[in-house]
Amino acid sequence: MVKFKLKKYIISLIIVFSTSACKKESIFFTFDRSKKIELTNTADNKSDKYCFKIVQNILKAGLVNKNETDSYYFRIMKDELLQNSIIKEKDYFKSIEKFYQDTFFSESYILEKHNIQYLILIGQSHGATGIGVDYWNYECYILSDGNKIIRFSSLAKTPYSVLFDNEKLRYIKVDDNYPRPASGILSLNYYPVIGSLYSENGGLLKQIEYDCKKHVKTGN
Repeated sequence: MVKFKLKKYIISLIIVFSTSACKKESIFFTFDRSKKIELTNTADNKSDKYCFKIVQNILKAGLVNKNETDSYYFRIMKDELLQNSIIKEKDYFKSIEKFYQDTFFSESYILEKHNIQYLILIGQSHGATGIGVDYWNYECYILSDGNKIIRFSSLAKTPYSVLFDNEKLRYIKVDDNYPRPASGILSLNYYPVIGSLYSENGGLLKQIEYDCKKHVKTGN
């Protein structure tokens, strides 16, 4: 009876360690926290001309995880991403390559939370015209799941467009709302935008209109 219980205990330990090992496999990129500087969610006038920081704070009001204390953002270089041996074996690798082929000024980031990593790609479309040239295309991949890809576009260029509400992934879009009457160009001393918060599946959760004042500091 004792031997049976001991055997059962050993099997349970093996299952626990195996499960833990599987969870750790979801990490594709390791960062030395003593050397790797985490990105900080700050913006200046030049980089935040569509007032993303202010719009983000308004849309995040009421979210469970609004301070993002357990999620981290890191910049990752294109070569490091495309040369990763594990990533290269995944079904979504060709989609990542295509994104770089179809965009310029492209950047890539890792959002990490609880041993799960999300890849955020940001770039401008080669064929964009008109107001479209001001928009940035986003693709977000859950690296442990090749079937899940989030795609959207926004005037704001920042990895903080993708965030968490507790364990749920959300994303923020900033859209142009500038009036353009047929009679001519309307001159305003602010830039009207629409800020939208979406669920991981693309459902609209919250939306606001905001008049982005020119030459106004947004703060940290």
